[in-house]
Amino acid sequence: MLGIQYGKPLPFTFTLTTCLVCCQVSQFLQTLEQDLRLGVGGRLDSVLGQCMYFGLSFSRVGADFRGLLAPIFERAALAGFTTAVNDANTRFMLILVLDDGHLFNGLFSGTTWVGWHQKG
Repeated sequence: MLGIQYGKPLPFTFTLTTCLVCCQVSQFLQTLEQDLRLGVGGRLDSVLGQCMYFGLSFSRVGADFRGLLAPIFERAALAGFTTAVNDANTRFMLILVLDDGHLFNGLFSGTTWVGWHQKG
């Protein structure tokens, strides 16, 4: 059946098919990583779910690449988190600068604040 015999090398077509699948998966992973750098609008979980389902489809023919997705999505999540923290820090510093001390006047004037009420 199909000319496959135990102990003999696989025919050229099987090697070519394997190479083609590996190249296509590699190209998909590179494209995915580039697209994730551009951002997904906060829907990283949705893209991860779709990629895992796609990898599951390839596992049926012996080309499961789902393990290769983890580091790509880990870097994307870390980059998104870092960007969000930096944006929040920048906004907070901008509020401090533009507020001109009105918001935090009571904190440094010798009075103590408890919750929203001033304790003198």
